[in-house]
Amino acid sequence: MGRKPWFWTPALAVLTGCISGGIHYDPPAASLGAPSNSRVIAKPRDQVWAAAVPALGKAFYVINTMDRSSGLINLSFSGTANLYVDCGFITVTFNDASGESKRAFPAASPEERYAMASGTTRVDVSRRMNLEGRVNLIFEELTPSSTRVTVNVRYVVTRVIVSSVSYPPRPPQTFTNSIGFNSGGSDSFPRAAAGDAVRCVPTGKAESDILALVN
Repeated sequence: MGRKPWFWTPALAVLTGCISGGIHYDPPAASLGAPSNSRVIAKPRDQVWAAAVPALGKAFYVINTMDRSSGLINLSFSGTANLYVDCGFITVTFNDASGESKRAFPAASPEERYAMASGTTRVDVSRRMNLEGRVNLIFEELTPSSTRVTVNVRYVVTRVIVSSVSYPPRPPQTFTNSIGFNSGGSDSFPRAAAGDAVRCVPTGKAESDILALVN
C-alpha cells in the first residue's frame, strides 16, 4: 500500500467522503399561448410613427435604423435576463460534514454562486446569465385611419458558468454557451458540467413595454 500524502488526515478522509448533493431543474411552466406582440391603433400610420420615434428615443432602447417608407424601426437593448425570459427554476442541494444546504433560484437569474457535489468533490460555481435583444418594430397601414404595430424580438441569452475545485486544487473551468430565439419561440442550453439543459422562453415583457410606448 502506497504512502499517503503528508496532508492526508483521518478528518480530511471523513470530510471528502461525506460530500453529496444534486441539481434539480424545473422547466418553464407550459405556456397558454404566446403573448400578444401587436396592436391596432385608430390613427394614421404617419401620426403613429411620428409619436413613436421620440418616445422610443427617450427610453433605454438604442435605435439602430429607421425606414419610414417601409414602416420599419430596428432597436437593440440589454437588460436583466429574468425580467425578459423565463428559463425555469434550479434547486441545488449540497451535503458535507457541516450539514445540508439548499440553494433555489430562477434559472435566468443574472448571477448566482453556490456549492455543488461532483462525486465526493466540492465544486464552487459562479453562474451568470446575460441578455441582448434586437427588435424589429413594424408599422403597417390597415386603413387611412388605422395602423397595426408589430414587435418582433430576437433574444440572445448567454450563460457563463465558472467552476473551481479547492481540493485537490484544479484551475477554474469556464463553460460559455449562447442561445437565440424569437418572440413566441424558445431554445435550450446544452447540459453543462455544472448545470442542466436549461430551456428559455420570452416572458412577453419586452414586447408589451415597447407597444406601451407606441400610441
